[in-house]
Amino acid sequence: MQVAKQMWGYTRTVIHRERNVTDPAVRYIPDIIRFLGYDPSAPVSSFPERLIAGRRPCGLTQKQMANELGVDPSTLRDWENGIHMPFRKKRELIATFGR
Repeated sequence: MQVAKQMWGYTRTVIHRERNVTDPAVRYIPDIIRFLGYDPSAPVSSFPERLIAGRRPCGLTQKQMANELGVDPSTLRDWENGIHMPFRKKRELIATFGR
């Protein structure tokens, strides 16, 4: 509990995370992965799941990743929701995230 409090600050926040009441903010994901020594996220298979899984370990929000990719945040949201697929060049760029 002491390590978690050092990472996130508030006891209530840590308790909520331990009980799965809330998910950690994306900005904390890199710290969690470093602390645990592995990524605790569930395995992924679909493109939208892989897209999210590539963004989260970097601690990027949708808006930040959209900016990195040079697209509108609503476009990235649609990709993550499986509404649209990016063109090949963007898929190649996306593949470099999280490496």
